[in-house]
Amino acid sequence: MRLVNAQTVGAALLSLILASACWFASAYFSPLAQVENWLLDVRVAALAPMRSKASDIVIVGITEDTLANLTYRQPVDRGLLADVLERVDNAGALVIGLDVLLDQATEPEKDQRLKEVILQLDTPLFAAYATLQDNLTESQQAYLNAFVPEGKRALVNLRRDSIDGVVRSVLAQNSTGLSGLANALANSSRSIEILSLQRDATGSLAAFPIYPAHNVASLPDEWFAGKKVLIGASLPMQDRYPTSFQALLGLKEGTRPGVEIHAHAMSNLMNNTDYRRLEFAGHLPALFVLAMLALLVGRSDWHWVLKFITILMPLTVFWAAGHFLMLQVQLITLVITPLMCTLLAASVGVAIASRQHRIQKLFIRNAMSHYVAPEIVSDLQKHPEKLRLGGQRRQLTMIFTDIAGFTSLSERVEPALLLNTLNLYLHGMSEIIAKHHGIVDKFIGDAVVALFNAPLNVPDHARHAVQCAIELDVFAQQFMSTAQAQGLHWGETRVGVHTGDVTVGNMGGKNRFDYTAVGDAMNTAARLEGLNKYLHTRVCVGETTVHEIDEKVRFELGLCEVAKVVLKGKTNALRVFTTIPCTDSTAREEVANYEIAMCALRAGDTQTAVNLFETMKADQTELAKLVLFQRTRLSAALAHSPIVLEDK
Repeated sequence: MRLVNAQTVGAALLSLILASACWFASAYFSPLAQVENWLLDVRVAALAPMRSKASDIVIVGITEDTLANLTYRQPVDRGLLADVLERVDNAGALVIGLDVLLDQATEPEKDQRLKEVILQLDTPLFAAYATLQDNLTESQQAYLNAFVPEGKRALVNLRRDSIDGVVRSVLAQNSTGLSGLANALANSSRSIEILSLQRDATGSLAAFPIYPAHNVASLPDEWFAGKKVLIGASLPMQDRYPTSFQALLGLKEGTRPGVEIHAHAMSNLMNNTDYRRLEFAGHLPALFVLAMLALLVGRSDWHWVLKFITILMPLTVFWAAGHFLMLQVQLITLVITPLMCTLLAASVGVAIASRQHRIQKLFIRNAMSHYVAPEIVSDLQKHPEKLRLGGQRRQLTMIFTDIAGFTSLSERVEPALLLNTLNLYLHGMSEIIAKHHGIVDKFIGDAVVALFNAPLNVPDHARHAVQCAIELDVFAQQFMSTAQAQGLHWGETRVGVHTGDVTVGNMGGKNRFDYTAVGDAMNTAARLEGLNKYLHTRVCVGETTVHEIDEKVRFELGLCEVAKVVLKGKTNALRVFTTIPCTDSTAREEVANYEIAMCALRAGDTQTAVNLFETMKADQTELAKLVLFQRTRLSAALAHSPIVLEDK
């Protein structure tokens, strides 16, 4: 119980660390922050609902056509500004915002006239203002202070993101309490954390009427009466800023004039549009849950497909909840960071499970390493010169066995009970191997490796190995039933048998070595054991083993071909067989019928094979599964194609 609690606390602490690390990475690791910002922009631009056109906000734009009528482009002609202000004031505007910085002298007469107009306006006016912190020189600051009365000032510098330069937020006021232009015009003290650009019913960003400054004198009064009027540059190359819409429309369309951005900010304030990021405290519980689930699933021995689905489900719920929060309460959540957190936690879980698996196998192997096969001891007594490193090349038949789901079982069962049960199992397996003239090469946790025809010669070793595999399968099934009846979730044993040339002898260091075999045939035997889980069999026998056995004996052993398989790392297909118990005459007849159908299939007579398999009755469970397997492959036109494995 204490171990379980310690593991649970450890997993929770690790999940908390991963969740926190991922959130801080999203905030301070530039590449990840850029991706999250881009996804935020896409959602704000594409998913934020469109609103009706803000007809109470209008823009008087200083356009290229306006500048073409003037004698100089910069600074903006003060006489033009004075004319526009008087016209808008006389038309009955509600409030005026002047987004033109008056920080240097131009023509004295025009400068003086604009000063007087600013002071004499009946309409409230807020003119562009900046400070030394906005890169003004001291002379510019002094001129601006003298030109714009203190009560008519409003900050116009737009706040750009430090990572990608996009304008996403608007500050209500600076440290001295001076309001921004949008806040002054909207009479609001609320900052905008995430700016949502206004769109009209067609989706266009031209949500506000824009009238060229040089045409204002000829426009009707009602176009300005009762409106909030912004005056500023609407030029293709100057005073433009990237906005969230560049993620959706591209850099050209998503970059907007500063005066338009002020209008959008004002609209946000007037319409109570208030998109905000969900902060650390809001994300942490969700990221913690995602990390904890992914860590536990990664540690499990589930099939990778089930792991993938289990991990994807809570992640999908998180994304769906984030979409809901954005639409309903204007909260914006992270997108890539939860995915990164989930994958990272799952990877850690897989790594922990692999390490535990290795530790468990190593523990059991070390605990039994002092047991040496009697045949090896006897041979070494007769030939002590063999007690040195080195070996010889010879043909062996190898058996590999493994218990399905043993790692998961070892985590749930008390060590003492696990070892007692495992010792009984390994003892029974070892006795059967010895009975059939094989030796136990090694125990690797629950896995058993057996060799036939070493160190002593064993005539007909392939037949002995297959007979041994059949008896091991019977024993393992009975042992599994007994263990499960006692409440243990003991899995079935998978057996792989293969014959080939290997190097066999003493291998290791000078002071510590094992009698074992190495070679490609050993690897193939191990792969055949793992192949059982793909073919849904318990015993897989390679064709080289079958070829070493007399044809009549093959039938008596119930050897049936399953399919041609290209194992991982191989290029040539290997015919793979399994064993079907032939306990009575009915079973033998069914096996014979199966072999007739397979002969037709190998001869290329597919239709005959189809007819035989369709009419075949199999009372024996293992043969019935094999018949169904062949029917499925025939119906999918795969019967003549080898099965290609991408993993072990």
